[in-house]
Amino acid sequence: MDSLPTTRFRSRARQGRAASYRLHVHFAIPKKPDSMYQWLGAHIEERDGIVGTRFAVWAPNAREVSVVCDQNGWTHGRNPLHPSDSGVWSGFVEGIGHGDIYKYSIVTCDGRRVEKADPYAFYSELRPKSASIVY
Repeated sequence: MDSLPTTRFRSRARQGRAASYRLHVHFAIPKKPDSMYQWLGAHIEERDGIVGTRFAVWAPNAREVSVVCDQNGWTHGRNPLHPSDSGVWSGFVEGIGHGDIYKYSIVTCDGRRVEKADPYAFYSELRPKSASIVY
């Protein structure tokens, strides 16, 4: 009985290493697990003179992922993210900046739509609220 959890843990560990490799290939970054926060999550940046936020989240089994926030009326699909072969969904949303709250709206593989906080967010709302905060 003791070997079952260990076996499952080892399997998940292997999956984690494979996922980490795919993420590093997608972002072309050094293979350091402690640096993933620099690539995933919400990062304020400027593109072609437009200030906004770059979002990236690992959701390998999702059908759709979009950012929902005050700016788009918390409406799914107004700020879609784009998938990659590595399972990372990413995109740039102009006009979202420091202090804005957001969540990821995800359509799961079975068609359900769920809103999730950003696991790599630098800040989040205090409970009972659960949105992430751009910083």
